[in-house]
Amino acid sequence: MTTTTIQKVLKTKRNISSTSEHLKLIQSGIKRSTAKGVGKLLGLTNVELATILNIGENTLYRSPDVVLKPNETDHVISLAEIVVEGSEVFAHIEDFHQWLHEDHILLGGLSPVDIMASSKGCETVKQILGRFKHGIVS
Repeated sequence: MTTTTIQKVLKTKRNISSTSEHLKLIQSGIKRSTAKGVGKLLGLTNVELATILNIGENTLYRSPDVVLKPNETDHVISLAEIVVEGSEVFAHIEDFHQWLHEDHILLGGLSPVDIMASSKGCETVKQILGRFKHGIVS
């Protein structure tokens, strides 16, 4: 998988590595279509993405130009960060998708997808990927 940036994943020109720009993006929101694109990059089904974002599946997939609420946008940004970390760890996107759906001892027998519905879960997945990236096998 080619290395990518958060801006490419979110299809934005904003440099959200700046805290103020990150917060502005959260407040202004991103389109549902962007969330769906992030879900595809994670290999998520429509149901999985809707569940992770706590949005009804029909709501998420209708009117792609509708902007998500700030809390939903923040969650999509966290998912996009997982995409970036995964692209730096896995050479092939299929391997990344498989890893996201496998149960792991590090997660108490759950898969990363199982825990990504919370900000703590997303943070945990990013930490594990970061450790893998640096050669630390937990």
